[in-house]
Amino acid sequence: MTEQTESKRSRMIDCSFPKEARILKRGDFLRVQNTGRRIHGPHLMGFVRTARGSQPHEFPQRRMQNRSDNRNAPLPRPRLGITVTTKIHKRSHERNRIKRALREAFRRHQHTVIRGIEVVVSARPGCVTLTGPQLQHELFELLCRARLVGEPQGSPSHTRHGNRNEQ
Repeated sequence: MTEQTESKRSRMIDCSFPKEARILKRGDFLRVQNTGRRIHGPHLMGFVRTARGSQPHEFPQRRMQNRSDNRNAPLPRPRLGITVTTKIHKRSHERNRIKRALREAFRRHQHTVIRGIEVVVSARPGCVTLTGPQLQHELFELLCRARLVGEPQGSPSHTRHGNRNEQ
């Protein structure tokens, strides 16, 4: 690799969406839904919870050995969970389309979302009629309404999976 490509790569934001950025377990979904703050939108409903508010016993003991180190540790990346029930649409391919659009919207905007939060987004019945970009816009509006969108971290000039819709 040349120095130019290495320099470009170092300025890129990682826009991947790994498993640690997802809420996958039922207990995690329930914890966010029961203790989180609700945000209502026309076609989506969100639940937001700060990861810092977690109780120490929820973390593995090996991480809690030295509490002073844990307090100075960087906040974890924002996490997203999506629920689309059969009440929304009985066909799984429609439910999966909605989930894919919401995941893509979060992936694109995750570098602007405040770190250390957990978000669960539940689809409401009218969202089946929305297109992918409309769902993405509504999720971004929901995050803005919850005041979870801040300045991009580092604000580099390139992203790894560039946003084709932005110019």
